[in-house]
Amino acid sequence: MTLIYNYILGYDNSDGTWFHNVDAESDLLNCNTVWNEKYEEYINEYSGDGVYLSDAEQLIVKFNKAIERLNKNERNRN
Repeated sequence: MTLIYNYILGYDNSDGTWFHNVDAESDLLNCNTVWNEKYEEYINEYSGDGVYLSDAEQLIVKFNKAIERLNKNERNRN
């Protein structure tokens, strides 16, 4: 089953920081950030009771590390 995980990256121009915009994900996607290609629908990566889709936790860690690198690059430029 093909799942496409989508995360919204935000940028705050007042302080020059990048961030995972979970508020936008909630407002715009109703927290359903994963496209299930088989059923052609968006689903939530969290199933409840502390259970996430198989790749979700690993991908969030990678996404947050990428954001850390972006912010480090921003700090180094200034």
